[in-house]
Amino acid sequence: MEEERISRREFMLNLAGMGVLLAGGSLLPALPLAGSGAAEAAPARSLVVVSSSGSVAEKVRKAVDGIGGLGRFVKRGARVVLKPNVGWARRPEEAANTHPAVMTALMKLCWDAGAREILVYENPCDSPSFSFRESGIQEAVEKAGGRMYAANRREMYQEIQIPGGRILKSALVIKGILEADVFINVPKAKVHTATLLTLSLKNLMGVVQDRGFFHMRGLDQCIADLSTRIKPAFTLIDATRILLTRGPKGPGETADPGQIIASTDSVAADSHAASLFGLKGEDIGHLRLAAEAGIGQVNSRRFEVRRV
Repeated sequence: MEEERISRREFMLNLAGMGVLLAGGSLLPALPLAGSGAAEAAPARSLVVVSSSGSVAEKVRKAVDGIGGLGRFVKRGARVVLKPNVGWARRPEEAANTHPAVMTALMKLCWDAGAREILVYENPCDSPSFSFRESGIQEAVEKAGGRMYAANRREMYQEIQIPGGRILKSALVIKGILEADVFINVPKAKVHTATLLTLSLKNLMGVVQDRGFFHMRGLDQCIADLSTRIKPAFTLIDATRILLTRGPKGPGETADPGQIIASTDSVAADSHAASLFGLKGEDIGHLRLAAEAGIGQVNSRRFEVRRV
């Protein structure tokens, strides 16, 4: 059955009705964080690879090959940490979480590249037992030989300083991510009532313990501040099916772009993903702020989209 789609105008009207206020401002230059993975500084013209043909596994492989292959990031004996969006007790077809098939395909590539272990972390909004089971991700991770953890205890976190943050000056971050040899962000593309969209930068909120601070003090700016310190080796966005309404949890209307998006520039990857919703990257407050901080490219004229 063909999915019902909404027009750009209808989508923008729905968002306007939410009373969302986009933040403005600028940040100090970003500082690298040791242990966050083999992230590279965003080049003057970033590359975003979009794969949209074949099975989910083929799309993941083609997208990763397009940015240089897993061997560019994962060396033999590496500890790899993946951060999907598994915040909600929703089934894969409801498009509220990263699809388990994406995780299965990415983990296979990591093993093939010589990973020593693969760990998956999430600080879910719903009960971990329900969200991990309903999403299908825990089963997929375990079948693929990885280990999955709900980051719901204080001892699982370590405080880091954020010298360049305008609002967020420090944060408790999952230790496993800080200790990873390679950290890969695997978000879901969907709408969000507070930030218009939730993509890779917003997905990083799942690595901190106190998300309430973000909401109370300025969500977009805190997300941008966090991105100055937590930098994945690369981002792989699941846009195979996207949630168009009632995000981030749903259930709501969905569409099927059938895309896997990969880039070492998370801002550019998110900016391209925004176009699937009829938006520009500049429409998303935290993307604009992160770009001003030098984290990546938000303007589509500043990055190349290569379709494979």
